Amino acid sequence: MRDSEVLHRRYSRDLRIGVLVFVPLVLGRLINTAFFGYHIPFLASVVFLCFWGWVGARFNRMSLGTWANYLLGVSISVLSLALYVWQFFVVGAADRSFFLAGLSQFYAAPVAPVAAQIWFLFSPGYADNRYLIIAYLLLVAVFSLGFVGARIRKGR
Repeated sequence: MRDSEVLHRRYSRDLRIGVLVFVPLVLGRLINTAFFGYHIPFLASVVFLCFWGWVGARFNRMSLGTWANYLLGVSISVLSLALYVWQFFVVGAADRSFFLAGLSQFYAAPVAPVAAQIWFLFSPGYADNRYLIIAYLLLVAVFSLGFVGARIRKGR
């Protein structure tokens, strides 16, 4: 095989893996429609977390380098978390952008039921908008577990 074919295959594989980072955003947008009833069942959320760990393991296979692979994989989670904190904890309700506030919540929506249950373990009763921070942390943690797990298996 020629070098150009190898590079093309590697680039194509990396692109297919890299697109997976947008799955929570697309799924979160779909969840936030009347078709899904603005709700995702708890079990579906757990299944999604398993999928997200698998995505982390896939990102370990990219050819950009270990840190670049990891940072690319968690970048949208971190950016969405920053946007969420800015919209809900820094900006006042009167100045909040409806579009940015919605966009910041879409990414965490697939794991919101699990995050809400974790929130209720430590703060029984009322769930305010802080439980979505747990959802973002779950996304980063599960992705990291998948990434590191694949890294350990690869090292053998």
